[in-house]
Amino acid sequence: MVQRKRKNGSATLFDGEDLHEYYRFLLKEYPDVLEVKKVSEITGYAIPIINRWCNKGKVKYFSIRAMNMIPKIYLIDFFCSNAFR
Repeated sequence: MVQRKRKNGSATLFDGEDLHEYYRFLLKEYPDVLEVKKVSEITGYAIPIINRWCNKGKVKYFSIRAMNMIPKIYLIDFFCSNAFR
């Protein structure tokens, strides 16, 4: 469960499915597959950190011309995981 604040200051909890929906909403304008550079811009984490997530199997990815590409749905799964939070 994750806690978030409402505008009136009260807190609400939401489960994994709600969290997936929340991240799907936040990332709806982004393409279905993201370059590591774009994930870095979204998250604020450095590119080497994101590549480390990929190389350690924390987030599913594939490589094209030695560039890691992360499908958005797998990035959302990672955001919802305990490893990320």
